[in-house]
Amino acid sequence: MKDDESIEQMYSRFQTLVSGLQILMKCYVSSDHVSKILRSLPARWRPKVTAIEEAKDLNTLSVEDLVSSLKVHEIGLNEHEPARKVKSIALPSEDESPDGDSYENPTEKMAMLSNKLEYLAKKNRKFLSERGGYKSFKKED
Repeated sequence: MKDDESIEQMYSRFQTLVSGLQILMKCYVSSDHVSKILRSLPARWRPKVTAIEEAKDLNTLSVEDLVSSLKVHEIGLNEHEPARKVKSIALPSEDESPDGDSYENPTEKMAMLSNKLEYLAKKNRKFLSERGGYKSFKKED
C-alpha cells in the first residue's frame, strides 16, 4: 500500500491483482490474502496490524471483514492526523524582475549607487581619522 493511498484504493488494486492471478490459474486461499494485505500496510498501521493478529484468527478471518476493520481505523487515523500542507510556488510580482531588482530606470539606479558610495566614503573618513589616518595602514619596509 502506498502512503497516500486509502484502504478502498488499495483493496481495489488488490482485487485487480487477484483477478489477474485467477486468470493465470494461480489461486490462493482467503488466509493468504489476509496475510498479504496485512504485510502490505505502511508502518503507521503497525499497531492495528498487531492488534488484528493478536485478537483474531487469521485463518478464519475473511478479507471483507479485514477491509471493513481497516476502513474504520482509517477514519480514526484521518480525524487525528492534521491536514497535509500543500506545496506552493512563489512567483515574482509585477513590480519586480525575476532576479529581484525592481524595474527602475538607469539614472535612478545610478543616483542610488552614488548616494551609497558617498555614505561609505564619509564613514571611511571618520574611521581613518579615529585611527590616525592612512599612516597606520602603510606597509613598513
